[in-house]
Amino acid sequence: MSTEPMRAAKRPVAPGFLTVLGVIWALLLIVVAAICIRDALVAFGALGGQPWIVSVTQALDGTVATLWMYVIGAVCMVLGLFLLAAAIKPRPRRGIEVAADTGVLVSTSAVRRLASSAARDVDGVDSASVAASRKRVTVDASILSSTQADQVRADVSGAVSDRLSALRKPPRVRVKAKSIGGEQ
Repeated sequence: MSTEPMRAAKRPVAPGFLTVLGVIWALLLIVVAAICIRDALVAFGALGGQPWIVSVTQALDGTVATLWMYVIGAVCMVLGLFLLAAAIKPRPRRGIEVAADTGVLVSTSAVRRLASSAARDVDGVDSASVAASRKRVTVDASILSSTQADQVRADVSGAVSDRLSALRKPPRVRVKAKSIGGEQ
């Protein structure tokens, strides 16, 4: 039996911008396919009417390039360069690494729940709401006493920092404290 640690898993990534564009492109292709199928049914006599593709090509026959066509071509070129850049750009990372040899990752929502739990466990804190990202955790704590606000703020910051110290790169902790009670 081997005692080597497991190889780290691949880091999860978000789907990226091209996923949305892929769905839009697929819908456009479905529309084009529907037009082609309709024209084929017209050509075989299954439907009445004039084929749309033939009508459009006959209307455009003999058209001379004008300024608006150049503008549309330039816009298409810029759009193509934008899509190329979006395809090359790395997808955003999702997980936050835990300091472990096995590649354990946690989500930002898990970090938010950990920070919220740590903040609520501090004496003098009535409730806490947390916003978390990969780089920063912001704790909005409702405290019971306004005279001990600085001490409670420091205690909350320490408790949250301790709870998140297991992360490979712990996020910065920022604490905002609001008193809901009088002096105690």
